[in-house]
Amino acid sequence: MQSHGYRLNHFVRWCGEHDIENLNDLTVRDLHEFRLWRKSDDDLNTVTMQTQMSTLCVLINWCRSIEAVDPNLHEKILIPPGEC
Repeated sequence: MQSHGYRLNHFVRWCGEHDIENLNDLTVRDLHEFRLWRKSDDDLNTVTMQTQMSTLCVLINWCRSIEAVDPNLHEKILIPPGEC
């Protein structure tokens, strides 16, 4: 659980910087912008990026299960197939 929290710190920070206070407001475009923002970090390697996006997908799936996000949002996260 701690590792999920660590991997989601960047997403939480990004949401704060973009005034996203409620995940009901989260859009596919927001997820794309977050992904590009993370990718712009020169120190971020491919494995770390995939791991963080997979963890984000787990969060979005859980949020979907409690109707806290668009029900199709998890399908639109750009990570390798089968990891979301």
